[in-house]
Amino acid sequence: MLAAARGIEGWQLVKSKTSGVGAIEREGKPLAKDAEIISVTESFLLMSLSCDSGVPAALPYMAHDIGLAGAILIDLLLDRRIRFQRDHVELISRQPTGHGFLNQALQELHRAGEPLNLGQGLELLAEDASNLQYAAFQHLTDLGLVSIKCRLLASGFEAHSFPYTKNGEKRSLIARISLNEVLDLRDVLAGSVADACGLLDVVLRKKHRKQLTNRIHQLIGTDYVGEEVIEMVEATSQVGYHPARGLAPTAANKRVQKNEKTNNWEWRAFWSDQAPVVTPSYGVALDSSVEFKTTNVSDRYLLIPGQRDNIKMRKHGLEVKQLIESHRHYEAFRPKEVFKFPIEVGDLTRVFPRLYSGLDKVVNENELEAVLQTYGYAPSHVKVKKLRNRMRLADDVQLELCRFTLKRRTYWSACVEGPDLSCVRTCVHTINPQAGRVMGYMEFLDQVVREQ
Repeated sequence: MLAAARGIEGWQLVKSKTSGVGAIEREGKPLAKDAEIISVTESFLLMSLSCDSGVPAALPYMAHDIGLAGAILIDLLLDRRIRFQRDHVELISRQPTGHGFLNQALQELHRAGEPLNLGQGLELLAEDASNLQYAAFQHLTDLGLVSIKCRLLASGFEAHSFPYTKNGEKRSLIARISLNEVLDLRDVLAGSVADACGLLDVVLRKKHRKQLTNRIHQLIGTDYVGEEVIEMVEATSQVGYHPARGLAPTAANKRVQKNEKTNNWEWRAFWSDQAPVVTPSYGVALDSSVEFKTTNVSDRYLLIPGQRDNIKMRKHGLEVKQLIESHRHYEAFRPKEVFKFPIEVGDLTRVFPRLYSGLDKVVNENELEAVLQTYGYAPSHVKVKKLRNRMRLADDVQLELCRFTLKRRTYWSACVEGPDLSCVRTCVHTINPQAGRVMGYMEFLDQVVREQ
């Protein structure tokens, strides 16, 4: 059943919300033979790149990644891999699409198990946007529309950007609109997603933005393929909007400035078999002028099976960050506490509840291990030598890039931490680390020890 049909500058768009496919017929000049039709997602990403540096635009909260997720869902809809049933995303086929990033998104949706509502589908794909985006840029590189530019950050970490090639600059939707070229359905849908998530506000001047949005609204009409997705992208982006963190001190930042201790959220990723890569967004302080504070550190961790508190053994006692909440890949810790020998057992019960105060004090490390063993904690140790590189990403958010040695093997880790979960999450999605093992530090150490 055809929901709408509208002529668009020589194109005929046939839009079906039941089949989820838009057919395109052309009456005018055809595309050049070497001009492959690119996906909605790739058109969206080309639009997001800065002309001079090839760095993706930075939007408030996770709006760019929400827009990317929306473009992917529309591509899967057009390719007949999904459909929307009662506001839920339903898989029709897991057959490969010809695009690695779309196949990857299909696998994400399949692993979710039960059908997700549209908002959950956007959220799921937005959480993995760094990897999906990078895979899409690699395909654009294969098409000769962008190149990959690598820059060394610190300790083996690389920052990648994606400057236009000459062909890519011509194929960019913004360039084509400025030349008043004919748009196809995927172009219009990419522009609609960019408008919904706020991307056009960043990449276009006010005059050009108004011209483009008016043109998109004229072309797309109503009751079109992907309408539900675009509406959800706009709603989610607006709900998630937060003012720039540097404009005014937050309550959390004021506490930090006063040296008051606060709970801290952490996000971590680890690499072992490849050089770690980040693809920072425009405006993130990871350009060629970035300066890290670099230190060499040797830490000895106390591992307790099934426990995720971050506990370090120090010469004169313990240093403890107690885990209080895990949310997706983010962990919240209480402020760091230092327990110096001799340690009151009553104090230790806050970390090891099975101990009791009748033991009085623990005077040294050997006695502590014996007590923990007696009460069934089965403690073990692991030593980690680190080269840490730290910088501040926002008022109260810190980035750490680290190369470390564990069990005679080299690893890398990235950590984003701060008191506000929303701000930490935003910063993770603006540095865009690629293909790491995302987990807590103690979980990673436990895995490595068990694997070896």
